[in-house]
Amino acid sequence: MILAPLVVTLVASAPTTPEVPGASSEWTRFRGPNGNGRVTAPAVPTTWSAEENLRWRTPLPGSGASSPIVTADRVYLTAYTGYGVDRDEPGDPGDLARHLLAFDRATGRELWRASVPGVEGEDVYKGFITQHGYASSTPTTDGERVYVLFGKAGLHAYDLDGELVWKTDLGQMSDPAKWGDATSPIVVEGTVVVDAGVLGHHLVGVDGETGEIRWRIEDDGLTNSWTTPTVVEDEDGPLVLFSVPKRIIAVEPGSGEIVWEVESPLDDSTCASIVTADGKGYVMGTRRGRGMAFDCTPEPGGGDRVLWKRN
Repeated sequence: MILAPLVVTLVASAPTTPEVPGASSEWTRFRGPNGNGRVTAPAVPTTWSAEENLRWRTPLPGSGASSPIVTADRVYLTAYTGYGVDRDEPGDPGDLARHLLAFDRATGRELWRASVPGVEGEDVYKGFITQHGYASSTPTTDGERVYVLFGKAGLHAYDLDGELVWKTDLGQMSDPAKWGDATSPIVVEGTVVVDAGVLGHHLVGVDGETGEIRWRIEDDGLTNSWTTPTVVEDEDGPLVLFSVPKRIIAVEPGSGEIVWEVESPLDDSTCASIVTADGKGYVMGTRRGRGMAFDCTPEPGGGDRVLWKRN
């Protein structure tokens, strides 16, 4: 069975405003500002169809499970081709290619495409990978460069014209079940932060300008994590929160220093990102519906950060 052709569609704002929706708030990473999934635009439609509330529709070269990001006059999205596009006849892994695409935000016209071939040892197209494929990581941008994690092919940075600035290898490992990769990078004060637990059993901070790895937290227990990091403000600046099996880790983004940790009931795998509000963090997951709330403030009362836990 060949997967259906994909399109990227921009939903129109209310007809009373000529601006592209959300122009007042950039959507520069997975789930938008700090991963909270909230849209601040005043007029977002709640219904649409092939004729209603659409600005434009543009075909994509292949499949993908990443989310688009929006910044200034651009929309960025990933896709993959060459392998794993037909479930009955997936083809040759050597033909795999991943693509970062840039579209004009107003018209949907493709502006440029950066393509990267797969590498030796890509996970075979079977099992859970057939549900999401090889382009599941949402790109991110700091307004100067666009950063995208192309799985085992590495972390790549492109300028706004689509020219490669640098690429950095983050590992070619696989999780035990070979479900593929899906975590998305974020940018915090010039550091590109990635949960590369599946790829290399590590959390990493990469210099956004040069691609050099600034810090690395290594632990064999860091596999089976597909979450995207979340940022919380500390009295000394931002901290990056990682949800990994058995623990929540708060890291200083410039140095990689672990500031604090808390035990998590998610002991086998983590997929959902942490959500924060009013100094509290929330995480849920696993087949058993586990979850917890914890204190994100600099000095929680009594030193115990756990507010509640569901095992």
